Amino acid sequence: MLRPKCSGSIDPEHFGLSIPYAREAPSADVIAAMGARRVDGRVDQILAIGPDALRELILAHVDQGLSKFVVRPLSADTAGWRDDLEHLAETVLDLQT
Repeated sequence: MLRPKCSGSIDPEHFGLSIPYAREAPSADVIAAMGARRVDGRVDQILAIGPDALRELILAHVDQGLSKFVVRPLSADTAGWRDDLEHLAETVLDLQT
């Protein structure tokens, strides 16, 4: 099998961050499951709940030099994906550069 050549360096623009968000507070079980995967148990720095929190979390990361984000709904329910897209457009589209 042929392998692609690697230049030995990674473009600094390659890295990004995946941010889960919830439009409303998720259940205590969901919060506990997310917290169990963190050493400090905190989810407030990784999970945005509500539109203001999502904007604040993205802007906090932008302030630290990050520029690529994948925002994804915490819920796996795909029935309202169009509503989610509209919500995201209203909430964070103006942050796109």
